[in-house]
Amino acid sequence: RERLIALNCGIGYSSLACGADILFQEAVLELGGEAHVVLPYNRKNFIEDSVGYPPDGNWEERFDRICHEATEVQTASLQKMMGGSMSFEYTNLLLHGLASIRSEQLQTRLAPLAVWDGGRGDGVGGTASSIEHWWFCGRHVELIHLRAMLEQVMETHVMASLPDEPPATP
Repeated sequence: RERLIALNCGIGYSSLACGADILFQEAVLELGGEAHVVLPYNRKNFIEDSVGYPPDGNWEERFDRICHEATEVQTASLQKMMGGSMSFEYTNLLLHGLASIRSEQLQTRLAPLAVWDGGRGDGVGGTASSIEHWWFCGRHVELIHLRAMLEQVMETHVMASLPDEPPATP
């Protein structure tokens, strides 16, 4: 949310997997922006594969709410491509194209943004692959470094739980 405010983001393009995708679109909507969603393949299978599998976080409910409030929800393909990661790669390329066209229409700056742990992840169609594509096209990618963020949260949490003074020794 802080990065979106700093970037003056009014329009967001992403898929809608649990985690960063949903958090991103929730923040876009909370800030009064337009949410544009592209699902890689049919909604039912996408929810099974990428939204509903974690047992906590009410991701499916959040997914449904965003789909209802979004400016548009598109489906890249009716079914998952063989070698499922290609569906995600195709979706990433489609998102890049749609966002690029929209920024040109509005004569505004396109600001690719990624939440990333710095790892190779899932390979083709994953976060690292998407970032590489943006870089290859000459785009600067705003990175939210997940690992650093988690370390900061953990440090704050651990420090807050420590007593002000060490326990007395007997």
